[in-house]
Amino acid sequence: MGSFLGDHAITSQGTSFLQWIQATGLTCWNELLAFGIPIFLSGSSGTSRSSVIDLFLSTSPLLNPSMQICFDLSLGSDHKMVNLTFTPYVLPPPPPTNHPRLLWNLSKLAQPDTLKIYIDTASGSLDNLTEQFSAFLSSSPPPVDSLCSAFAQAIYDALDTAVGRRTPRIMQKYWFWSVDLQEAMDLRERSYQHWRHSSGLQKAICWMRHQDACHAVRLSVQHRRCETWKEFCNKLATQDFAKTTATMKRIKSHHQTSPVFVDPGGPQVAANKMADHLQQIFSGQFLPVRRPPDQTVMISSPIAIDESCPFTHLSVESAILKLPTRKAPDVDHLHAEMLHPIVKQVSPVLCLLFQLCWQWGNETKGCDFIFTVAIFLRDFSL
Repeated sequence: MGSFLGDHAITSQGTSFLQWIQATGLTCWNELLAFGIPIFLSGSSGTSRSSVIDLFLSTSPLLNPSMQICFDLSLGSDHKMVNLTFTPYVLPPPPPTNHPRLLWNLSKLAQPDTLKIYIDTASGSLDNLTEQFSAFLSSSPPPVDSLCSAFAQAIYDALDTAVGRRTPRIMQKYWFWSVDLQEAMDLRERSYQHWRHSSGLQKAICWMRHQDACHAVRLSVQHRRCETWKEFCNKLATQDFAKTTATMKRIKSHHQTSPVFVDPGGPQVAANKMADHLQQIFSGQFLPVRRPPDQTVMISSPIAIDESCPFTHLSVESAILKLPTRKAPDVDHLHAEMLHPIVKQVSPVLCLLFQLCWQWGNETKGCDFIFTVAIFLRDFSL
């Protein structure tokens, strides 16, 4: 980009890119903070080349910007690592400290003694909830949110007593890295620094040592790849067959492309077209001119619970038993594995909860039904 960045290399691509930067009014921070300092350094093919390639652009000014170019790091690339730091105008929110889900040692429920403790503890709490829920029948609009929270808390307490909480597993981000790889990388960086700060014939000797260190890093990476692949294959061959098939299914799904709506004008154009299309579809222009009147009736008194009520103990119990296992929980943190052992104790409480919502109809808030109908939404037969 020539004199704009203090670069000696001038190309047609750089000229076109410079014209685009100036036309859009972008700020190039390499010009302001690192003018004339090359970021790309190459000595291959017996020639020395340098240029400013990696750029930092912004649409608005930055607060307290500073740029640092790490010339003493090799990193196995001709591009030097560049750090641009600045003070954000709005501080980002802190990362969450708590795990988004409550976890328990559910595998302990396979032990008869632990299962008995869980059932006995849950039975006492759920029996008390049955009496509390029954008090709201035909009296006043029930606080469904509070009742749902009390139901979930009763199961939480029973799980805490029987199996205990489980701390979330910390994902290993550096599973591929090893001590041998780190030592090879450190040797490569030290040899590169020696080469940069040497002179005369010693510089040629340091360069040869640096090339040997780079070759050793490549061999170490290749060896580690073969090692991790063998570990992965051995794990698939020795672990439970269900886990193996799940792993293969996950790998296959990652290699399958999902159909997406694209446009030659770019993703923003595609998003705008899709938004316009959905706006047209749901605008109501396709509805018939003559439509029946709204039949919604706001009731002021509860509906009597008789044979017309769709919720019974047996229907709720059947729906719970049909819940699929090994599925992610909803916002209530409850799995099907938690409800199946205590289905006899849970079904009366949930039946009363469903009956209360059905009895008072529109008197309860729409958002309150999320918890109560979750089970029946999963059961397609109801």
